Amino acid sequence: MKQTPGAIGYVELAYAETNKMAYAQLRNKDGKFVYPSVAAATFAATNAAKDMPEDTRVSIVEKPGDQSYGIVGISWALVNTKYADADKKQAIIDLIKWAYRDGQQYSEALTYAKIPEDIAKINDKNIAKVK
Repeated sequence: MKQTPGAIGYVELAYAETNKMAYAQLRNKDGKFVYPSVAAATFAATNAAKDMPEDTRVSIVEKPGDQSYGIVGISWALVNTKYADADKKQAIIDLIKWAYRDGQQYSEALTYAKIPEDIAKINDKNIAKVK
């Protein structure tokens, strides 16, 4: 994008910040112009959590709120619900839980939004189904 005058593209905020790329405000669902930021992504995710289904399949693009950034995404981990090897199962559970619980302490320094507590609670319920 930098090499093509007038080009417009989309990359995640962490990439744009690391590579010192310019980015723009977007008009959100409430008509407010908002710059991409960890806070704006967190606000959108928090609003998405209010009506998130148990399986967490949801888009958090264009969530309401004056401070919500319009293009925000969630990363998912696809995990089997049954494992024959108990040690393998526990290692996977421990890693996933660390990522959405204890590992969140590193999120903002890496320019990522923390997972809202309401979503973490849904994750707790889902990870408890792994046998």
